[in-house]
Amino acid sequence: MLLLLFLCGAGAILLQMIVPKLPLVEIHPFLVALPVLYAAMRLKGGGPLALALGLGLVIDLLSPQKLGTGGFVLCLVVGIAWSQRENLPFDHWGSVAFLALVATFGALIADYALFCWESGTRDWRFILWVRLAWVAVLNAVLAVPFFVLCDLFLSLRRRGDEEDYAL
Repeated sequence: MLLLLFLCGAGAILLQMIVPKLPLVEIHPFLVALPVLYAAMRLKGGGPLALALGLGLVIDLLSPQKLGTGGFVLCLVVGIAWSQRENLPFDHWGSVAFLALVATFGALIADYALFCWESGTRDWRFILWVRLAWVAVLNAVLAVPFFVLCDLFLSLRRRGDEEDYAL
């Protein structure tokens, strides 16, 4: 199942490379965060971290960023989700959307901060914050149907197993 999530994340990376910016908002979606967030909210153990590091390695190999940046950013998504496991019901759609919004926004801020540190720029204009917010909102909207489809096809949420998933 972790392999299917990895393939889904790799497909999201390829889609991000192929699809142009969305009209009106001028953003690229950050869809690779959704399989990582799904794994963090549904799987136990180190699987979500391994998935985040693997997908981060793919991102780093396909981009001019330093090796480790993508893995760090996606591990941040896992950390944000795991930090809320006591506070939010992971099986509720509102929690899914909220965590997708917060984790995406936090990961994108960290990614841009690492980019600025690496390139030596300090450009944090207002339009950047607006675009990061749009990406986070897009991920929050897409997270709910993505989780429903993954639960349906990956069968992680069976009746009677409620206490056995989501850490």
